[in-house]
Amino acid sequence: MVFLEAVGTFAGVSVPFVVAYVRYRKRKKDQLRRVRKALLHEIGRTYGVLDTVEEYIQAREYLPSYYPSTAVYESVGSVLGDMTDEEVRAITDYYTWAHNIQWKMSDINNPNREILFRNLLTLHELADDALTEIETVSGLERKVPDFEIDDVVIKDTTSTESE
Repeated sequence: MVFLEAVGTFAGVSVPFVVAYVRYRKRKKDQLRRVRKALLHEIGRTYGVLDTVEEYIQAREYLPSYYPSTAVYESVGSVLGDMTDEEVRAITDYYTWAHNIQWKMSDINNPNREILFRNLLTLHELADDALTEIETVSGLERKVPDFEIDDVVIKDTTSTESE
């Protein structure tokens, strides 16, 4: 009889903890999924812009008039620890370059424009890597927005060619 009372007491005490733990894990999983979706959107937007103007960047004719957003990344630092090592590496590589690009694009007459163009192409590759890694782990799909070229570029005003 004492044994049954002990089992009953243990079950009565442990069930709420198990239920709370299961709810906690579900909230964490849902939060991680929402963060991945937000990162897919934020990185996908930059990828879409750079994909639209890639041929112009390669020809050194145009620069995107779009600064890569880092708002989502800056607000989800605590959740990155719940992601895979590969995701974290790809995401932080992308955002490191995105921050670098923002700094260099802030000076439109930057004398190191050739480096800036190469950095934009690298950012495009890193965006693809990050998007692919998030997609692989989460099963989510990127939704890269379509852009019109006139909406996302500025003419290279430092060109030495005469018209």
